[in-house]
Order: sequence, then C-alpha cells, then structure tokens
Amino acid sequence: MRWWVASGHGFTLLNQQPKLSYTYSGGELHRLAIVEPTRPLDIVLARRSSVPLTRKASLFAAEARRAVDSVLHGRVTEPAS
Repeated sequence: MRWWVASGHGFTLLNQQPKLSYTYSGGELHRLAIVEPTRPLDIVLARRSSVPLTRKASLFAAEARRAVDSVLHGRVTEPAS
C-alpha cells in the first residue's frame, strides 16, 4: 500500500502522524489532521492454531504483550531475556 501511495497512485488515512515529512524514497508527505474523534486501534497477535508456536514466535508474543502493558499502564520494564 505504501508503495502505491508513494508512487502517486492513491492515498491512505492513518490515525498516527509520521515523524518525518518525507517518504522512504524522498517523496513529500502531506499531513492533514483528522478533526473527527477516532477510535483507538486494537492490537492483535494471530496465528494458526494448527501450527505449533515456535520459540521465536512465543518470545515475540511475550515481548509484545510486555510492551503494550508498559504503554497502557505507564510501566517501564526490561525486555524478556
């Protein structure tokens, strides 16, 4: 999607504002504020139940949960080792 927009083939709406005012390829970003109230995004981790969870995927899921919890509750914790 980003490539299509960056190449001038459309537009997209984000509920977050990029810190930079240009694209990865150097194109200009046009940022407009969304004036209507917006709902927060749900964050979801999904996987096929028929496929065993790898150790790497399990560690990623645990770290993602820790990071979200720290943001939601203002906690600063060290990443799992």
